[in-house]
Amino acid sequence: MRIRRSLSIFGIAATALMGVALASGTASASSGGGCGIAFEGGITACISASGNQVNYDIYVPSIPPGCEDIALTILDDDSRKGDTPHVGCRTGHFSFSVAGINGHRYHSFATVWIPSGPVVSPPSPELVFSD
Repeated sequence: MRIRRSLSIFGIAATALMGVALASGTASASSGGGCGIAFEGGITACISASGNQVNYDIYVPSIPPGCEDIALTILDDDSRKGDTPHVGCRTGHFSFSVAGINGHRYHSFATVWIPSGPVVSPPSPELVFSD
């Protein structure tokens, strides 16, 4: 009886591990990404991947004094192309996405415009995209 129970437990564990291996084969293989260092009242630029998309986010917990506008830029370091949506001077979490290109490197950063000129955040960590 103990031998059968051990074999059954082994069979269940092997089946579970096979499922994990198959599921992990379908996951995004992108590497890196994450959030940059917060600046100007906690504003943070982040980047991640999901499926065939590169997602870039900005967290604005408070409005910097004298704020005239806030924008988030994503840059494809390989093609030198990017996009810069403006979110205005308002608090919240704002998320955008672009189609990723395999092997390309991406990063994001925030810009806050104040009367003395633009202030640029530290960049997010680099994301190397692969789907």
